[in-house]
Amino acid sequence: MKNAYPELPVVPYMKTAVEMGAVVSFLKAVDFPVAVKRAAYCFFRIESGNGKSGVNNNYAGIQADGARWPAVYDDLIVATSEKKENGTGKLRRFVGFNSWQDSLRFTLRNSQRRGLYVGGHTSHITEMDVRTPTDLCIAYKREWVTGNSGYQPNYTMEVKPFLSIYTQAVTLFPE
Repeated sequence: MKNAYPELPVVPYMKTAVEMGAVVSFLKAVDFPVAVKRAAYCFFRIESGNGKSGVNNNYAGIQADGARWPAVYDDLIVATSEKKENGTGKLRRFVGFNSWQDSLRFTLRNSQRRGLYVGGHTSHITEMDVRTPTDLCIAYKREWVTGNSGYQPNYTMEVKPFLSIYTQAVTLFPE
């Protein structure tokens, strides 16, 4: 399996967890636009099962068996490990972080860089303005989850739960 970070240690898979209260406190304290904090909160909750399913402090499903991530993330990525992917069951290589905070820093930076927040504009996989929380869900599913520019998320199974989490994010991170 390809390893985009051959210079970093390969460590055994270790399940990690963090309480969502700590995540919320961290997001409230960091210096990012509110729209980016809301998006990162949603992505973190979905990708990590509400903080219960980290892979070596990776709570965003960030993989290392494809191309390297932009150099702006090099200070955060410290190792790789192999684990079967939840969605497909295929063996994949994931990046590891020193802490859950570094995973959130990655998620915040990546969301902002890729325009994955309400008010953003995506152009990595799909070209779209993200005007509403529903647009954010669609962009997230296309850009972060499936890599498919034509993917249409199921309203009941994907959009509705995303909107519920986003509503909580608005309450937690007001303008």
